[in-house]
Amino acid sequence: LAFIETLDHPEMVGVNPEVAHEFMAGLNFVHGVAQALEVGKLFHIDLNDQAFGRYDQDFRFGSVNLK
Repeated sequence: LAFIETLDHPEMVGVNPEVAHEFMAGLNFVHGVAQALEVGKLFHIDLNDQAFGRYDQDFRFGSVNLK
């Protein structure tokens, strides 16, 4: 998010947080979405799920972690 404003056309750049990627990295998905919303750069959300592991499994959202 920090470097977007340094680009030639920052209005054309946003983020697409993905539930499974945040889970794999040990990050808080809600926090990431809140950060993007706060600066107006939330362009899309990829809702999928992930069992514990270090590769992207792309399970249906809510099929593994019902939080």
